[in-house]
Amino acid sequence: MIQTEKAPTVVLELDGIKGIQKYLSQSVEIIELTLRKGATLKRHALPIKVVFYVLQGSGVVSVDDLERRAECGEIVECPANAMRLWKNNGSEKLKILAIKQLKEV
Repeated sequence: MIQTEKAPTVVLELDGIKGIQKYLSQSVEIIELTLRKGATLKRHALPIKVVFYVLQGSGVVSVDDLERRAECGEIVECPANAMRLWKNNGSEKLKILAIKQLKEV
């Protein structure tokens, strides 16, 4: 199946943060997150596994008690129910794909 991009669906809009749904099926959701310089996506948990792929820029990611710098091209895996946080302390906008596993396939 070939999926073409439809009109964007904004699923998150906070101060300096925007989330656009790029894909949705029964088992997977893909969100493109953009954090402007200085923005922080606050610590939160989800009951599903999420894999993040850094498309542009760099920032700090925290998964539970582990914190590290994430650069463009890196992948960060976050298990279900783990606390996560993203901070853009870089010099440009931070763009991330959040790939959410909605159910086991």
